[in-house]
Amino acid sequence: TTQSLNLVLKDLGFKVVSAIQRISADIANNLEAELLEIPSGSPLLIGEQISYLGNDKPIETLKSVYRADRYDIVVNLNQEKEEKD
Repeated sequence: TTQSLNLVLKDLGFKVVSAIQRISADIANNLEAELLEIPSGSPLLIGEQISYLGNDKPIETLKSVYRADRYDIVVNLNQEKEEKD
């Protein structure tokens, strides 16, 4: 199938409602270096994610490996606006 996993799950009656993602730093092993066309030992960013259904049951795990020289992490931090009296 060429559909995304979320669409397939939705068609089966499942709904992913949340996910937790962890991003960490590591260095490339020989296989990662070959696949990413970088020297072994180069810096990497590793993303690991678990997606959950509404009943808090995990439905998907995901691991992504990124070349550190080609990605930026941008985090938008907002404070809740205070209500005016």
